[in-house]
Amino acid sequence: MSHKNKTQAQSPTATDPRETQSTNDNTTDVAEKALTDLKKQVTELTQIINEKDKHINGLKDELTQINNTYVEKINQKALEANKLVANKIQELNQKSQGEIAIARKYALMSQAKDLVDIISQFEAAVNIPSTDEKIINYLSGFKMFIHMFKTLLTDLNIHEISTTAGTEFNPEFMEVINFVDDSQFNDNQVVRIVTKGYKLHDRLIKPVAVIVNRKKS
Repeated sequence: MSHKNKTQAQSPTATDPRETQSTNDNTTDVAEKALTDLKKQVTELTQIINEKDKHINGLKDELTQINNTYVEKINQKALEANKLVANKIQELNQKSQGEIAIARKYALMSQAKDLVDIISQFEAAVNIPSTDEKIINYLSGFKMFIHMFKTLLTDLNIHEISTTAGTEFNPEFMEVINFVDDSQFNDNQVVRIVTKGYKLHDRLIKPVAVIVNRKKS
């Protein structure tokens, strides 16, 4: 065998240990960088979730505060109404039965206005549009409370004035907030109801606030 073939038959050249160490170091650096980036993303996502939870909790606290405030006002007005009715009955005790009956019927007039204003503001607060499912579920409890409060109003002979869009404007129990020119409605018809109106028996407490159609000449 020639010297050249002998040389080729020898064992392969050994890998340089420094090259192996360099490759291992590069792999470790890449892995550490990927782990660091992943930790950073997890931290950012955690911060976003915490901020969302903080926002939701803030809304819940705000709605709870609104609820507590209005419940306190309602209880106060109810006590004042009871005292007022008792005082009116006592003052009119010597008058005729007809006068007493009328006084009882409308004794709550001033208190009824306050109660109606409270329920109107409360409805506006809970009907704020939201796409957050947690907030929507939370508001459902407040809407149940409104339903119960309206039952109380009914027991006191305070009733909503029934009217709808397309109804002819009636100044006896309606109040114009604005005029529009809408081709879908006739002249002087109600286009939209802004806030509800109420009556105590047959007396107007609060007119229905409406937007009325008025054709341009």
